[in-house]
Amino acid sequence: MRSLTEARIKKNKPTIKRRVRKKVEIKIVVFTIVRI
Repeated sequence: MRSLTEARIKKNKPTIKRRVRKKVEIKIVVFTIVRI
């Protein structure tokens, strides 16, 4: 069970990083719009 979950986490890590990057980019864009 542990090995399966670890493998799933390793496979999902790049997608999670991409999602986080997109969220961070959106936050930066919103921040710049609010400042201007």
